[in-house]
Amino acid sequence: MDRRSGALMVKFEEEEEEEEDGEGDGFQVDALQQIAKTLGSKFWKFDAENCKVETVGLTETPPPTAKQDIECECSPTDETDCHIIKIAFKDHNLPGILPPELTKLPYLQEIDFAYNYLNGTIPLEWTTTNLTTISLLVNRLSGPIPKEVGDMTSLTSLDLESNAFTGTIPEELGNLANLEKLEMIASGLTGPIPSVISTFDKMKNLRITDIGGPVQPFPSLKNSTEFSKLILKNCNIAGKIPTYLSSLKNLETLDLSFNKLAGTVPAFAQAEDLRFIMLTGNKLEGEAPDGLLRDGITVDLSYNNLKWQSPESSSCRPHMNLNLNLFQSTSTKKS
Repeated sequence: MDRRSGALMVKFEEEEEEEEDGEGDGFQVDALQQIAKTLGSKFWKFDAENCKVETVGLTETPPPTAKQDIECECSPTDETDCHIIKIAFKDHNLPGILPPELTKLPYLQEIDFAYNYLNGTIPLEWTTTNLTTISLLVNRLSGPIPKEVGDMTSLTSLDLESNAFTGTIPEELGNLANLEKLEMIASGLTGPIPSVISTFDKMKNLRITDIGGPVQPFPSLKNSTEFSKLILKNCNIAGKIPTYLSSLKNLETLDLSFNKLAGTVPAFAQAEDLRFIMLTGNKLEGEAPDGLLRDGITVDLSYNNLKWQSPESSSCRPHMNLNLNLFQSTSTKKS
């Protein structure tokens, strides 16, 4: 390392000599180097003076879609007192594991290791951190989600989409009182969705899909009134669509497709911001409600048991400014 320029260039070919842990910028630089190596990076160059990653990954020149970002925060009264608060290494094809060394950066708040080939599971060491945002989507993570993740009460956003986890969603996640975003799309988990999800009263974005296991009732979400996006797709959910969903004024996207939902379709009259509603592949009955067929909305009611929409019905009126899919939406199987 050139201490005058603050730049560090390392090619991880042999084991580096271990340096004694210390405090300050040097300690943070060493911790970053260890994190990069654990993630599987072969090249690493970091400008500590400017808090900038110059090289990380498997080649000196990263893929064109890759993102590498380190964010530092300095004291308003002392510009030399700076701490790393965010790390983002996305789309680098990193083949390593999730780094326990994150604990060496006590001010770290956000990590984003999306679109890599990381394997293993979430390190228990992370549960002692103050992370607020974790994004691990599209990797090769496996095994159960540690129940200790429920101890990370500082979390506001957790994205585990498109991995190969096993087991169920831990009940302990109900302890994450500050969670405003949870994404578990095609993560390999089985159901049922735990009842503790009803405690997420600050949740704005909930996305859970492709949950195997037994048939389950619609999870109770009465306390979550701030939803803008709610996706519970292919989760083996039976029963009726709760009427309280239609009163979610901030709701923009609702996807309940490929479940076993029955009964009628609510009009969602109070959900004035609703723009996408996907209910395909259920057992819904009755008519397409007039209140749902409004300007600028996309509605998919295909593959259900609705009443046949004759040319005289309101859903077939011409010149509607909406996208409406009624293909195979009736028990008569008429298009």
